[in-house]
Amino acid sequence: MKINQSNQAQALKRTFPARFTGLIVLHGLGEGWFWRGVSMAESGWIKLHRKIRENLLWKKPRKFSQAEAWIDILLEVRWEDEPEQVLIKNTILTCCQGESLKSLDTWAERWGWTKSATRRFFTLLKNLKQIDTVNDTITTRLSVCNYKSYQNERNADETQVKQRRNASETEATPEEEVKKVKKVKKVKKTTYTETSIEFILSKKLADNLCKAGRLRQQPDIQKWAVHVDRMIRIDKRMGAEIDDMLTWIQADPPSGDTWPGWGAVILSTQNLRDKYDKIYARYKDATPRTKGSSRLHQDSGSDEAITDYRDIGIR
Repeated sequence: MKINQSNQAQALKRTFPARFTGLIVLHGLGEGWFWRGVSMAESGWIKLHRKIRENLLWKKPRKFSQAEAWIDILLEVRWEDEPEQVLIKNTILTCCQGESLKSLDTWAERWGWTKSATRRFFTLLKNLKQIDTVNDTITTRLSVCNYKSYQNERNADETQVKQRRNASETEATPEEEVKKVKKVKKVKKTTYTETSIEFILSKKLADNLCKAGRLRQQPDIQKWAVHVDRMIRIDKRMGAEIDDMLTWIQADPPSGDTWPGWGAVILSTQNLRDKYDKIYARYKDATPRTKGSSRLHQDSGSDEAITDYRDIGIR
């Protein structure tokens, strides 16, 4: 039985128009042992929209095959770059890109399997280096290995375009080749030094989150610094004010079972910029002892407050 991937992609495109979001890229499944006995192209990919889970065929009650279970994992893990706070049994956990927080019982129920069969399947996927699992106190943290290769639509698009171009490319004269050349404007990427205000504030937030156990590893500080730069340059925020607010955010206490405190909510500089006005309103009402705690807020040789880090030459 031969499966035409091109026809599959066209049919999928008609079913799920481009205006919808939420695609994963499935590469060369013919090489996977799940598809044993099925003849498929050894390379290439199709886009599979997450809306397929609303299709009647997918929703039909059944016992999943291992191939279906693997695709279901790819569809179910978190696809967004920003971490998400998940509340499970009054415990707040952080779910990062490519991760899912579900128990073995939940996965087993989804697939119509027993719990032991699900555990054996996870062990198999771990041996194949397709996933990794960590047993948290109240759930199982599942991480898809190399998740960006399934989510990065841009790379897949470029590969597909190159394949079509190479297949249809014909010999051209030098004059024709010159006409095809397009001028590409190079965008200069800003690199923030370790002594710049943008780097310092980004590193402070990252260190606070890692110390509190809210981030599993250090983020890309250069990417975080971009949002701090926009807060200062575009939003006209003061560097010293941002620094004080970062200190205050980490000290903001939880309120009962419903509010975990700003320290558990702000998980990136982009997140900080998006919610800055709400945080600032709470920050202004804070007690004086929690304000002005920044070590760079006061000039060591003067009693006057510094309005911005640039006043002390940090750039």
